[in-house]
Amino acid sequence: MTNSDQENDRRPWLPIAVVVLVTAVAIWLVPDETPEPEPLPELPPAGAPPSAETPPVETDRPPAPSPPRDEATAPTAGTAGARSPEPVTAAPPEAEGAAARAWLADHPDAGADEIRVQADRFMEAGRVADAWLLYFKAARDGDGRAAMALAEQADPDHFRADASVHSAPDLILARKWYLRAQALGVAAAEERLGRLRERLAERAASGDEAAAVLLQEWRSR
Repeated sequence: MTNSDQENDRRPWLPIAVVVLVTAVAIWLVPDETPEPEPLPELPPAGAPPSAETPPVETDRPPAPSPPRDEATAPTAGTAGARSPEPVTAAPPEAEGAAARAWLADHPDAGADEIRVQADRFMEAGRVADAWLLYFKAARDGDGRAAMALAEQADPDHFRADASVHSAPDLILARKWYLRAQALGVAAAEERLGRLRERLAERAASGDEAAAVLLQEWRSR
């Protein structure tokens, strides 16, 4: 084989080597644009009431009014611009529902029936907000009697201001929880629903447009 033939045999490898080298350099120069994974969010506190359907725990309760301002610390005429002494404030009261949340945290394996029984105890002690939270948890976990207790807090026929988290009766909420109780097998819920429907019909007939809409929706189901 002549020198010319040997050179011809080597030439096909030259462009191949060049392509491989250029490709390697290009890959090395391209920056890594793969984004870093976002950190996982923190878990909610242990024992907190469920938030499904409705919030951390769905309370359907209007926000608590702001505490009245202490008149003793209010500025008086003629003292504008003067630095008033720091007022001495008492320790903040226990947040509403804190006892219920603490009880749930201490009893993570409690069943719906046990939770409802504790809710009854809170209600007997006048701790309405704590009772409501546990009734809600028990109703969500399948206790029909807890659902009935929630419905009665909103039902005009059973509403008591000192035994309800609501400021006034609410037919929509009462219907919601009676339907839940009915689905859980509470026979009395059907009769209560019938009475609510009668009330809606009465309000719709008197010109209450919201009641008429709800009644129409109810009838369409």
